[in-house]
This record gives sequence, structure tokens and C-alpha cells, in this order.
Amino acid sequence: MSEKALLLFPTKEQQIEFLKEHASEELLDLYIRNNQFHNAAKHLQSRGRFEEAAYIFIHSVSNDEDIIESLKCFLHLCRINLLKNANTDITNQNMQEFGSLISKAIRTNFINNIKSKSSKSLKKTNKWRNLIEEVELYFAYLNKNLNRVYECIQFFKSCKEFVAEFCAVFVWLQIFPQLRIQAEYWCN
Repeated sequence: MSEKALLLFPTKEQQIEFLKEHASEELLDLYIRNNQFHNAAKHLQSRGRFEEAAYIFIHSVSNDEDIIESLKCFLHLCRINLLKNANTDITNQNMQEFGSLISKAIRTNFINNIKSKSSKSLKKTNKWRNLIEEVELYFAYLNKNLNRVYECIQFFKSCKEFVAEFCAVFVWLQIFPQLRIQAEYWCN
């Protein structure tokens, strides 16, 4: 859509509303051209494009809330990927998809960028600790580190983070049969 066509609308708000309804990609381009990364990321998030949103929130980083949103988008993708495999056996293909998501986060320094751009006050919050612990859970899952997953279960249980605890127990149950460990492990 041309800039001239958008000039038919008298206000920026009307232009944006029109683009939201009729030209989603053009709206995204407009946000990025105007360095409105927060709005671009929110737009992607509303369209279910969480991976792109996570990386654009990092560019925004106007406040700690953008960092939290970036982590939430990344973790949402991890949870979806994990739950997609709930009714199937873990296969190499399923693990490759999950592994590529985590590997990309490592390759692009996604987690390190998040940690470095976070304020000291954010790092002291429970919300931050819970989100980072969930990231650690998925790293442990990829590495099939049963002990670390167990620590995550205990952490989420003590924080009363039931969704994350469920994911951690699910991960533990996915790894457990592969390792053929005695059931007494769970009783600890």
C-alpha cells in the first residue's frame, strides 16, 4: 500500500486501524520503519507469530515489560511445542523441532541478550526468576537432564506456578522412560 493511499485517512490512528484490518504486513513494515518495535512485536504476537515477536521485543526494550513479553513469547513457543508432542512418542523429528527452537535461541544469543538488557530490579522479581527457571527447564529437557528437571519441578511447586510445574512434570515423564530409571527416583 502506498503512502499516498494512506494519506486519504486524516489521522495516524485511522491509518493504523485500516492497515490492521486490510494490510497486516504493511502495518508491520510501518511500525518497523518508524522504530515502533514494541507495537510491531505486539502486532506479531496478536497474529500468533510468537517467535518473530520475541526477537522484535528485544529490539524494543523500552522497559522491563518488553523483556518479560519477549521471554513469554519464547516460552509460549516452547510450551506449544512440548504439548504438540503430548499424544505422540518423542521421535527424532519432534526433538529436532524443539531442539532447533532452543538452538536458535542459543545461536542468536536470545537468552543472553535478554539477561544483559534486564535491569537489576527486574532480576530480583519472582516473575523474572520463574521465567528464567522455565527456560532452564527446556534446556534440561533438550539435554535429557533428569536431575535438573526434578529441581525445576520442586522450584515451580514451591512457587505455586502450576502451569510451569505441569510442564516440568510432563518433561520429566517424557525423559524418564528413555532413561529406564527406577521409580524410587520420583518418590524423593
